[in-house]
Amino acid sequence: MLSRIASDRSVVTVPLIDGIRSRDMSYYANSLYINGLTWFLIFTWMLVPEREIIRTKNNRTAPLRTPTHVGCAFAIDRDFFFEIGSYDEGMDIWGSENVELAWRTWMCGGSMEILPCSRVGHLFRISTYSFDGSSREITRRNNNRLIQVWMDEFKDLIYAAYPTWKQTPPGNLTDRINLRKRLNCKSFRWYLENVYPESVWLRELTAMGSIKNGLDNKCLDAYTKEISQALIPYTCHNQGGAQFFAITAHGQIMTYKETCVGVATDKKTLVLVSCREDDKSQLWDFKKEEQWIVHRESNLCIRKNHTEIVLDTCNQFVSELKWELIPPAQEE
Repeated sequence: MLSRIASDRSVVTVPLIDGIRSRDMSYYANSLYINGLTWFLIFTWMLVPEREIIRTKNNRTAPLRTPTHVGCAFAIDRDFFFEIGSYDEGMDIWGSENVELAWRTWMCGGSMEILPCSRVGHLFRISTYSFDGSSREITRRNNNRLIQVWMDEFKDLIYAAYPTWKQTPPGNLTDRINLRKRLNCKSFRWYLENVYPESVWLRELTAMGSIKNGLDNKCLDAYTKEISQALIPYTCHNQGGAQFFAITAHGQIMTYKETCVGVATDKKTLVLVSCREDDKSQLWDFKKEEQWIVHRESNLCIRKNHTEIVLDTCNQFVSELKWELIPPAQEE
């Protein structure tokens, strides 16, 4: 890690993070990966994309460009760290600071790389620590500072999924906004197109919001983040999150966890699946006039039952088959 920085002081180096289990201190090695980002602004592990394999000529020891990092272990040239603004002192405790540093590094003249030949074991704690204030409010505030300073027009995508974040005061942003101007940093679109082209935020989205049933005040709810878990009808709360869905131009219904709405093996129950554009079972058409959501592969409609969401024969006289997409602007 230090050798790489010695050859280029603007590179932030990140090791592969292996795990140490708190219950027995056992060590497990993770496979090769880079770090991406979810709609929730939390880093995630992602497979090394084909573009990086080509760039490194399939050299498994070569540094890999990574859009974000985990934050618990990295190395950076001290002078460079302060030249680009160190950490945002308006953020508290933890949450968002690793993403902010990654974005700022890339957008303001540096780069971030994972070094496959460097490994650090991370002890995943089972206990928590105390601090003043609500952890939820603190992370929302941190997130809103990140969004307001760096995301440009893409911030509307975040606020659509998490409207309460926009309502959380971010504090004084003057210094950070001036820092971005002084460093002549690139746009967030540049970052997505050149550093993180796999980002969901670059996809063509035709609509966003909650999906409300025409019978009562029940909305489609992806309360779970687990693949293969069923979706449910739940009282509409207008808070985004599990009731936020983004409709792609390709016909997918994407959740806030960046999973997609698909069909279980019983060909009836709606479940969460990994998003794949080549999977015909997760493609849908919205029929505005009939208020149907039609499954392309089966030509059946989404129906709300008492406790479950299923596919059923389309019928204009059945209210449980009628759905309305409520855009974020109406969710105040």
